[in-house]
Amino acid sequence: TSENGKVHKKHYPKFRQIANFVEIIDRDIGDFVQSAERPISILDLWCGKGYLTFAAYDYVASRAKQQPRASGIDINTNVIDLCNALSRKLKFDGLVFKNARIEPTKPEPVDILIALHACDTATDDALALGVRSNMNYFFCAPCCQAEIAQQTETSTNGFDLINAYPLMKRRQADIVTDTCRALLLTALGYEVKFLEFTPLEHTAKNLML
Repeated sequence: TSENGKVHKKHYPKFRQIANFVEIIDRDIGDFVQSAERPISILDLWCGKGYLTFAAYDYVASRAKQQPRASGIDINTNVIDLCNALSRKLKFDGLVFKNARIEPTKPEPVDILIALHACDTATDDALALGVRSNMNYFFCAPCCQAEIAQQTETSTNGFDLINAYPLMKRRQADIVTDTCRALLLTALGYEVKFLEFTPLEHTAKNLML
């Protein structure tokens, strides 16, 4: 934003993504946030510059009965240092950022797990960690679902017709990938739904799981 708090035009799409993301959290689990009798734990995987992490923490902290515990994880050291400095400046005592990779085999307590455009199989790593951590709520906008796309390109001729059109081939891979994720979560007892969390004009990757 500018010094007077006005969002810069070139950053408005990102601003709307973050705002819409938090609005959905409020709509879907606002009652949980306000009624929890213990500190709520939040984990943002591949947090980047922490836009969503800060927004989600501020939302929960302003409504919950107790100060939440939140972590943002990313492999970019410079970004982590910047975010931790800002967290201290804002006196967000329950929010820390860590320079680390997602380790699905090392669960940690988490109530709300969020991932905004974790690329390709990073979304699957986030899901795996969340499931093993007995997460209560998961909000994810997948991105760059390349794993299935690569497999269909090298598969037997069963996919020849589907792969005839490059644009549709990639979109098919996106749909198959996210549908499989939803089916796995459903099989594990989670209630799953898809929605478009922001208009396409703000990002082409506007599907939320």
